[in-house]
Amino acid sequence: MEWNCWKMLKGINMSFLLEFKGLICCSEMGPSSSGKTQVCLRTASNVARNHMVLYLDTGNSFSPQRIAYFLGKTISPSSAQAKNQFLQKVMSNISCHSVFDIFAMFDVLHQLESYLRCQDGRGGFQMRLLIVDSISSLISPVLGSSSTLGRALMTSAGYLLKKLAHQHNLAVLVSFARVSSVLVWLN
Repeated sequence: MEWNCWKMLKGINMSFLLEFKGLICCSEMGPSSSGKTQVCLRTASNVARNHMVLYLDTGNSFSPQRIAYFLGKTISPSSAQAKNQFLQKVMSNISCHSVFDIFAMFDVLHQLESYLRCQDGRGGFQMRLLIVDSISSLISPVLGSSSTLGRALMTSAGYLLKKLAHQHNLAVLVSFARVSSVLVWLN
């Protein structure tokens, strides 16, 4: 049975997803520009209402305007000042980092791991979602070589993402450009 991941994620309450324990894997076969970044941005905008989000952008596709658009469709009409304050709160909960190679991604993930280790046990606003949009552009260059280094780096990336999810109760959303897949790892 094939699941349509985009329809499933569009209608799901993200707070439910953050409380779910297990692994959700959905895939959507299709061409580039099939909406993977839109799913990532919509998910970030929903989760950032109440939690911190780390967004790793590999293709300069993060757009505050699109986040504002998604939020504008879901908040009730109120004063312009109240909408602006809400938008600022949500945007301050999203930390976007541009990463253009797998080693830069590892650096950011190791920094995140250190940050989360320091935050564990403390109350307050914790990181709940990590988005990698799209990991394909990071992995493709190293997989193209004839050595086993590419596969080792890919395996290390997967291991580190699952470790972060498991040890820190962190949801991880990873999009893949070529296969149009989205994986969500949850503790």
